[in-house]
Amino acid sequence: MTAAASSSTPSPTPSAVADAGTATPGTAVSSGEGKVVLQLRNIMQRLGAGDRQKVILRDVSLDVREGDIVCVVGPSGCGKSTLLYGIGGFRPFSEGRVLLDGEEITVPNRHRGCVFQDYTIPDFLTAEQNVELGMRLEGLSLLEHWLPFWAAERKARYRKTALELLEKVGLSAHAHKYPRELSGGQKQRVAIAQALAMRPRILLMDEPFSSLDPQSREVLQLLLLEIQRETGITIFFVTHDLEEAVFLGTRLIVLAPTPGMEGASIVHSECIARFDSRRAKTTPEFAATVQTIREKGFKPAQAAEISSLERQLSELSHGSPATPPLSAPGSTSTPTLSSPPPSSPKPPTT
Repeated sequence: MTAAASSSTPSPTPSAVADAGTATPGTAVSSGEGKVVLQLRNIMQRLGAGDRQKVILRDVSLDVREGDIVCVVGPSGCGKSTLLYGIGGFRPFSEGRVLLDGEEITVPNRHRGCVFQDYTIPDFLTAEQNVELGMRLEGLSLLEHWLPFWAAERKARYRKTALELLEKVGLSAHAHKYPRELSGGQKQRVAIAQALAMRPRILLMDEPFSSLDPQSREVLQLLLLEIQRETGITIFFVTHDLEEAVFLGTRLIVLAPTPGMEGASIVHSECIARFDSRRAKTTPEFAATVQTIREKGFKPAQAAEISSLERQLSELSHGSPATPPLSAPGSTSTPTLSSPPPSSPKPPTT
């Protein structure tokens, strides 16, 4: 990376990896199982210049292991998407090192597939052509003009792969349609298939389901879990939705501002049990996990305020005696909702 630390920086040692739990800024957090695919070390990101320069990320270190679904949550504006863009190679970090399979990340390439919140598939291509696009661009060669039979064989292979992936995401019947003919959820299915077509080492997803209706969002969550179980692909998933993170993730990272310092860092890291059914969202264990992470990972004052509001809402919903009545029983000085206020006496007529 152009702005990263030099390659002479020593490689991280096993002692630099912390266990799950509250993370110390600058110390890498890891699940401790499986081969390390992605390494982040002492990441700093600054935006702006001079007096307007602002620290977005501070001392972020993380190990992502093969087969993990790492979900990143945190307050709005804390740098979650900035972190993902740096991993993708779209925006180099100001300091630190990012390695994929031990190699420094510089620019975007096929080894990091991306699915963004906004639909990024070209409107002038069909669903099938969109899935083929990356493969065609990667295999573009002048030899195709001289070896037409070889070119035809490659095109047939690309088409076969595209149709197989569209079937995997449930869109085989819509392969001929253009994006304008697809719903939002269907467009994101195409984007997922397009990313998988390049056989990436890691799939980066930046709030991919946030603009969908609840039902479509839940369907795609289950679809993503099914694809991950079948392929074993490693996923780095950014979301604002804590419940979505707990449901999808095998590991959850909370990114938040560090008290007394500028910039966000990893304040909490936790391994999470795998869920295979949406019914898991209704269990006490699921709710307890969400609440625990909210209390540990987010600002204590914010968590306390949420708990207080939830308690007040519960009291109002169940008619708790703790809720003061609108008027004291039997009182004539304060009108109740069930009876109109007493009317003022009419002035005497002359």
